[in-house]
Formats: sequence, C-alpha cells, structure tokens
Amino acid sequence: MSGMPGFARNHDAKEIWGMILWMRHLAQLSPPEKAALESRAHVSTEQHQKMMEESHPEAVQPSRNPTPGAQSEHH
Repeated sequence: MSGMPGFARNHDAKEIWGMILWMRHLAQLSPPEKAALESRAHVSTEQHQKMMEESHPEAVQPSRNPTPGAQSEHH
C-alpha cells in the first residue's frame, strides 16, 4: 500500500512522484526560498490556476469540475 490510495484516481504516477520529490525538497529550502514561497501562498484559486498554466502550458488539462448529476470523488 502506498499511503496515497486516492491519488491514483486523479494523478498519474509521474505527478505523484513529482509531489513526493517536491515534499522532500521543501526540507532543503533556504530562508529566502521559503519567504518567496510563502509570499505566493496567499493567492486566489484563479490566480493559482493562471500561474500554473503560465509555468506549465503543456500540462493544462480540462477543468475537473463535475458535470451536473455526476458523483464527485472525495480524497
């Protein structure tokens, strides 16, 4: 068991490993890097989406908003 059983429904193995590597990297951040990251942590959902699209245009996926009447997945 991986400890992240719900992730496979919405993320492929490459995305999951990217999250793992990011979490490992967080412990190694310098104080200026931490400050820069924290200053970006207070953005709206729309700002975050725009930032992600600009930094990773090849990874833009259609919205995962459920269609009316569809059951949503919970993590």
